[in-house]
Order: sequence, then C-alpha cells, then structure tokens
Amino acid sequence: MIMQSLFFFSLFIFFVQAQAHALLDLSLTSFKYIVCLDGGGSKTSLQILDRSGKPLQLEQQGVTSETLLGSSSNINTIGAEGFAQTLDDLFQSLTVGEQKIPFSSLQTDCLVIGGIAGLASPTNLEKAKNLFQSKGFQMDHLILASDVNLALELVDGTGIVLIAGTGSVAIGTEEGRELRAGGFGPLLGDEGSGYAMGIRAIQSALEEEFGYGESTCLSEQIKTTYHVEKVRDLIPAIYSGKIQPSAIAQLAPHVFASAEAGDLISLQIVTEATQDLSHLVLYVISQMHTSGPIPLILMGGLFHGSPIFAQRILQSEPLRTFLEQQRKSILLCDLNTKNVASQVVQKSLKTIPFDPKID
Repeated sequence: MIMQSLFFFSLFIFFVQAQAHALLDLSLTSFKYIVCLDGGGSKTSLQILDRSGKPLQLEQQGVTSETLLGSSSNINTIGAEGFAQTLDDLFQSLTVGEQKIPFSSLQTDCLVIGGIAGLASPTNLEKAKNLFQSKGFQMDHLILASDVNLALELVDGTGIVLIAGTGSVAIGTEEGRELRAGGFGPLLGDEGSGYAMGIRAIQSALEEEFGYGESTCLSEQIKTTYHVEKVRDLIPAIYSGKIQPSAIAQLAPHVFASAEAGDLISLQIVTEATQDLSHLVLYVISQMHTSGPIPLILMGGLFHGSPIFAQRILQSEPLRTFLEQQRKSILLCDLNTKNVASQVVQKSLKTIPFDPKID
C-alpha cells in the first residue's frame, strides 16, 4: 500500500520538483530583492534578502525584525481564501530596510521563493501562483514548491528531510531518485505529527470523561485551552472544521510537558509519535544504498517540544536495529529556527556554509 501511494504521489510532485530545482539555475543576483517564504500548517515565516543574501529589516505595525511570522499557508487545510488572507497579513503595510521602503513599491523587483506545505499538488501550486499574482507579484518571478521539496535543495546528493509539525512527512533523495513516506494530510496520514498527538490527547481525555479511560492531566489542559466545560463539547467543532488541524496541533507542547511531568497517557502519546516518525525515516533510508553518514534535516515544531525528541526517533525500533545491522549512520541537522527558503538562497549564493549536524 505504501509503495502504491509513493508511486502515484510521485506523479503529482514531479512538476513541483522541477520548480524547486530550477532555483539553482537562476541568476539570483539579477534581482534586487528576494522574498523568502517558509510556510507550514501552523505558521509562515517571511524574510526578504538583498542580492547578496543578507536579510533586510522588516517593519509592520510598529514591529521591526528580520523575520515576520504569519499564520498557516497550507492551502489544503485553509483553502484559497485562507491562503490569500495569510499573504495579505504578511505583506500589507510592510516596509523594507533601514529606509522603510513600502513593500508595494518593490514587488516588480522581487523574486519570490517559497517552500509551502500543500504545494506538492500541481493544482494547489497553480492556485497559489494565481493568488500571488492577484496580490501584485510577477508570475515569472515566482518559484514555489512544497516545503519539503525546497528543503531538499539543502542536500548535496544524498539526504533525508523529516518534517514533524502540524503534519508529517519524510522525503529523501539519492542519485536523482526521490523517496517519500507520509505527507498525506490529517485525514489520510500525518502519523507522528503535532495534529496526531493532539487528536490522541483529545481521544484520551474523552475516554477518561466517559469513564472507560485512564486518568490524565491532559483533560484539564484541553478544557482550559479551548475554553470548554467538558471535553465532549469539542466534538461538533472538530467535525465541522471550526477547530482547524493547526489548533489541534497546538496541544503537542502540552503533551510533551505532561510527559516530562510523568503523565502516563502523555508518555504513551510521545512514544507513539516517535515510533510513527521513525517508521517514515526507516522506509526512506531502507531504500538508499549509501553506506556513509546520511544527513537528516529536521523541520517542524515538534522538535522544539523536547530536546531529546529527535534522538528518541532514531532509537525507536525497528529503525535502531536496522541502522546497526546495515551499519548506516544518520547526521542530524535542525532547521527549526531558520527560514528554509533563505537558507536555500544563501547556499546557492555561497554566502553561508551548510554544516549538516546538531551539536
């Protein structure tokens, strides 16, 4: 079943791969400004670089920073209207640089590079490009790809990207081949994701509330988070979509905290997540022939939840035994604090070294 899913999905992502790989063929220095977007199921990061790859100061509504954060940009979950709203929120009233130049006056001089969840589908990609164009961007100045495909641009030859945020996916590349596991969204996949952890937390709290589940401190945390008297009050809002997957994924940090405090249900949820994510990595790495260390790029908010979360994934069975038996090793690289699109541009411009490891 996984093999069939991988085959059919590869047909959908072929065009997106071409878009991402076209980046390295561009003369980036011919653009005065490079807009870098890193978008997922919970938040979207914006940086604007000059032609040398240096991040510029951005100001919006009195807030000045090199990085601005917006809400979700996953068109699969928020739709075209939500995607357009995220763009508006990021770019309206935005000024750039020390001279505070209105962004609206710079759009024709910008190259836009975006790694955005949900754009593996050519249909979604076309929708996104049209929405960018409707906001004043030049269609031929857009390079958009899925977040994971853009992250693969940081891999030299062989490597794996593991995303564990609102959703989850593992994707690897070796000698031009692409290998993928997961990434089919909250209804069909996203194993080990923040959404999956949040749903398991709500399920466990419901079981306790109805009297056939174990006690867990998550129940009170859930009621506090969503401002309800009973956990069962969440059921209509979840099924109607009023509570989005990104809002459910926000329970993941509470699960991590409760697990560290010794809550048995939370410990079980964290263990399940590490096992599910390890299976995604296992499928990808088992198809690789490389004997040397394989870079594993980590992306997504779950890797903020626990300092040892990534290590627990590698120590989960059967991945740990496979690595030992096959004498394979993994080199971890955490990109959670970085805008991946900016990293890709800077790597292409050779303005930063890329050292795939975690200290």
